[in-house]
Amino acid sequence: MTDYFALDSVRSKLHIQFTGEVLNMHIDKLYDLDADPNNVIRIMVMLQDWEPGHFIMYGNEQFDRWRAGDIHKFDWQNIPHATANASNKPRPMLVITGVMTDATRKVISKSISKNISK
Repeated sequence: MTDYFALDSVRSKLHIQFTGEVLNMHIDKLYDLDADPNNVIRIMVMLQDWEPGHFIMYGNEQFDRWRAGDIHKFDWQNIPHATANASNKPRPMLVITGVMTDATRKVISKSISKNISK
């Protein structure tokens, strides 16, 4: 999955949020990846269907009711975001971060199901 997006300086992590865990509102600092932060993208791949009690907030918009396999990105430089899990089931998500290439731009022009921008 990580290779599919053809990123340079790619970092990926499996983010599993368990019941009761909260990641408070924050803005990412990913400036170490490229001199131009506009070249850096963060892509989230939802690994299981949404459950009531799974929360992802981007600014004042709640992202919910996703299906396993849904892919989205957001304006990480400008939108504060947070996650929480008040359900009885873990919420797994693959987070892929890296520097966009021309191949990346071609892929995301067709593949991203939700683009959250300010």
